[in-house]
Amino acid sequence: MKYQEHCKRTKEEFGKDWCVVHRWLDEFAKNDLANHRRARHHAEGIAEVRKLWGEEAELAAIMHVTDDCGFVPNAKWYDEFWLEN
Repeated sequence: MKYQEHCKRTKEEFGKDWCVVHRWLDEFAKNDLANHRRARHHAEGIAEVRKLWGEEAELAAIMHVTDDCGFVPNAKWYDEFWLEN
């Protein structure tokens, strides 16, 4: 899902676009689109969002990761997934 679509979805769901969260989650996409999700699209990344911006931002991050991945993996899942594929 594109950045703008993430912002629109969270605006509709929470009344705030949470673009700062979406930017942070996708920060590495500009350098490595194929692998950027390994950096923050996981439970540990979502926990960091909560520390940085609070509970509602955490919900926006969960929505973002679920929209992109279909579920919320943990960081270790990516290592296992990349080894298998």
